[in-house]
Amino acid sequence: MLPHDLFHQHADRYAEQYADQARYFPSFDRFLAQLPGDPPRVLELACGPGNATAYLLQHRPEIELLGWDLAPRMIEIAREAHPGARFEVKAMQDTPELSGNWNGIFCAFGLPYLDREAVQRLCHESSRLLEPGGVLYLSCMEDDYSASRWQGPSSGEGSQIFMHYYREATLRSYVQAAGLRVLSVDRLPGLTEDAPPDVMLVACKTG
Repeated sequence: MLPHDLFHQHADRYAEQYADQARYFPSFDRFLAQLPGDPPRVLELACGPGNATAYLLQHRPEIELLGWDLAPRMIEIAREAHPGARFEVKAMQDTPELSGNWNGIFCAFGLPYLDREAVQRLCHESSRLLEPGGVLYLSCMEDDYSASRWQGPSSGEGSQIFMHYYREATLRSYVQAAGLRVLSVDRLPGLTEDAPPDVMLVACKTG
């Protein structure tokens, strides 16, 4: 089973289980504090059921937000929760279809599902799409890339997803190679005792 099929199947449970995003609020605030535009245009990648979207729109209701996720049920839930925003069933890798003039690109929980080549392309695409002064938010689970592995609620066939890990220094190098300047880096302990820490990075396009 493909990752988006699993997320589609378990979207309602996911929306409830991860409704509380409070641990990430400080890093969300760093993104919002740097977000230009009147009103700001924000592309949210791997938006899921709109849990993080809720915080963005609560604190900056003027944002014109377009959310993408590859799981149709996730998009259904997000549309129901945030009727003032737009949502589409799209992959993170579909950004070449877009043109520029974006003030922010927000990808809070998507990188673990992308290999390093795809992450590098995403950083370069973000640089292309962002207006000067626009900001990019990325997060990942921090560990050596070589530790990337299959994970899931059980060992049954089709119930696991391959998760990619990145070091902060690696993510920083991808962002800088794309012509973006790192503004802040936050780190949080993993959600469980044996989970790697989370790293949240905010960068901007200069010039």
